[in-house]
Amino acid sequence: QNFCREFGKSLQNKGWQVGYSPVIHQYVNRYEGLQNGTVGIECGPNSRESETLFDVNGQEFKETIAFSTRHFHTTGTRLLLRKKDVRNLKLENLKGLQLEKELEKLHIVVAENTTTYDKLRRLKNDYYKNVIPVARTYDVNARDRALNALDKKTMEDGTKVDAFASDAVIIQSLLKEGVKEEGNSNNKPYYQQARKAYEGQEFVAFPYQDYLSYLSPEQYVIAIRQEDKQKYLGIIDSVLSELDNPYSKLAEASKTIDKFEKGDTPNFDQASVSDKKRWWDIIREPATIPAVIAAIASIIVALLNPQLVAAFFSAMMGFISNIIRRKSSISKPRKLRLSGLVLDNETNTAIQGAEISLNTEGLQSRSTDAFGNFIFPVESLENEIRLYVNANGYRKYDRYVIFPTNTETFNIEIRLSRITSTNTSQ
Repeated sequence: QNFCREFGKSLQNKGWQVGYSPVIHQYVNRYEGLQNGTVGIECGPNSRESETLFDVNGQEFKETIAFSTRHFHTTGTRLLLRKKDVRNLKLENLKGLQLEKELEKLHIVVAENTTTYDKLRRLKNDYYKNVIPVARTYDVNARDRALNALDKKTMEDGTKVDAFASDAVIIQSLLKEGVKEEGNSNNKPYYQQARKAYEGQEFVAFPYQDYLSYLSPEQYVIAIRQEDKQKYLGIIDSVLSELDNPYSKLAEASKTIDKFEKGDTPNFDQASVSDKKRWWDIIREPATIPAVIAAIASIIVALLNPQLVAAFFSAMMGFISNIIRRKSSISKPRKLRLSGLVLDNETNTAIQGAEISLNTEGLQSRSTDAFGNFIFPVESLENEIRLYVNANGYRKYDRYVIFPTNTETFNIEIRLSRITSTNTSQ
């Protein structure tokens, strides 16, 4: 909301008259305000990929809706999951393939006719095997039906439900804010049920600081009517170009989305590695080291003869120094350099303008040059980094890049497959 207000102010600064109208979309009739002329521009969690979804008349949105060329936020998919399930499955301590295997066991509800469902559906046979699509009915919209099932831990037919999947921003909103009742309960198709913040009900957004594996990131864009492209598209992209200046008000507003989405890593009743200080972390603290050494020295002087003091004292200093050196090497971020080449898998030609995203501390993005090359400077505590590639006309690409411990530079070649009629359903 803060970003959209700032976006409206930027339009006003360019001489446009702007009024604000709240829109309930996503789970009722998406883009209805645009289609019926109630609004001229829609700012919100509108994914570029939603152009392939269908309106109430069975027509793809791209036939009537157009999007800004530039995007203002990149997000991924997370789960709304009970904290006790995370703890019982020990998910907070798992990464990579181990985490993916555990997530496969979860029964995940997702609203139909959303980009989240489309992505999960394509991977259902290989990874997310227990995805449960939930359609709207006359009485209840799709999201409310899915969240009702999550609350009850079961669908109407008795199928088990463990989690709800959606964009990370939407999951964080459900977690922190809940849902405000919208519409009239007598007007069923447009009614949105009120919900308390899920954080107070012992839920968490998972994975923390990351997204579900193998699901491509999504770009949030500004939506307009196809017939208004010539009228609005130029001015919208002009306003969004303000994001290139990190000190602009619009860029600052965009950062609030990142901060909100990122959230906090939750604490657990049974402390994990990250919940409490470990003994070697305490030893490493500057104020603790002299005290430990002094205490050891005093005990030695009191109990042992002088001939043994020097040898024992030297051994203990070596032991403590080794702990400090070993733990410091793990805790200090590595400065890495990832470079690569993106090619068409069939023609071996370079792909220009492919968006490369790395999920380190937040999502970093770069685009390939005219020769398909990209370079990322990376600072990370981990040797394993998540990489996404998104290029128009090609299937999404998602993999983990593992940096060898003995090198600071890593080069990869990425081959993308074109989207065809034979692989769009995969």
